[in-house]
Amino acid sequence: MRVTASDRVAAARLGIDFGTSSTVAVLRLPDRDARPLLFDGSPLLPSAVCVDPTGRILVGRDALHTAMSTPDAFEPHPKQRVDDGMVLLGGESPGLLAMVTAPDRG
Repeated sequence: MRVTASDRVAAARLGIDFGTSSTVAVLRLPDRDARPLLFDGSPLLPSAVCVDPTGRILVGRDALHTAMSTPDAFEPHPKQRVDDGMVLLGGESPGLLAMVTAPDRG
């Protein structure tokens, strides 16, 4: 069976490398080369997370900046905390799943 271009399903593909210090994402659109996503002009998004005073989880450079005023609500390496069961950020536990997936939603 021969597959033609009209038989292919057009779909975008997203690859995410959630690293200890940085997260990288690459997007491939149909009929295009894969390209890294840029975060503030850089392909590297710091994996850091921080909870702001309203309870919102911030990631990347926003987390790094907010951590200056609320260091107790900051986790620089959330991937290292996966096995901890619970992590307190600013006295609250946002949940490990929310904390670890926050850089992917950034």
